[in-house]
Amino acid sequence: MQTEQKQTDFPDDNGVIRMTSEQQADDLITAHPLLVCFFTAPDCSVCHAVKPRLIELAKRHRSPLLLVSVAEHVAFSAQRLVFTVPTVLVLNNGREIDRESRFIDFEQLERTMTSVTANSFE
Repeated sequence: MQTEQKQTDFPDDNGVIRMTSEQQADDLITAHPLLVCFFTAPDCSVCHAVKPRLIELAKRHRSPLLLVSVAEHVAFSAQRLVFTVPTVLVLNNGREIDRESRFIDFEQLERTMTSVTANSFE
């Protein structure tokens, strides 16, 4: 008997995948050579403001955007040394290659992701 995946395991219309378990996150990290992890909290107004820009950035680079609620996934966040929100991690083949916290430098994120996507076609 196959188990049915929860709807939250799939990207929404914007390509955002809400983290439901550490196993799900680990599977996504393994499955995608480029992954953007967005650590957020429900009461973080800055998080709400930067989310649309992150969605567009991830779309441009054909990368999934994993949305991690630090309130729900405390251990996962702590394992990745995330102690403030918003925090954005860019992972390449499971390895952290960029981190932005509090004041997100979108130009730096763009440069990092462009470098990865350009190198993947060489």
